[in-house]
Amino acid sequence: MTEVKLFDELLKDLVKAIPEPEQTMGRPRIPLHESLFCAIQKVYSQLSSRRAYSLFENATERGQISHAPYFNAPSAFFN
Repeated sequence: MTEVKLFDELLKDLVKAIPEPEQTMGRPRIPLHESLFCAIQKVYSQLSSRRAYSLFENATERGQISHAPYFNAPSAFFN
């Protein structure tokens, strides 16, 4: 009954441990742990990129990520 809620909390704790690579040039990018969180959440939900965007907004409201990335960010991360 609480699978999704527990999955999101466990995923947040899991990706939090990933070190952030140093960025010396260019526009600030989405933190690696947030990109990974959204990519895994998209695959787990089995939704299209556009439909999974609402999951990213929900994660932002719950404080699991700082802001919802553009809907295509998880696909770009996989590429």
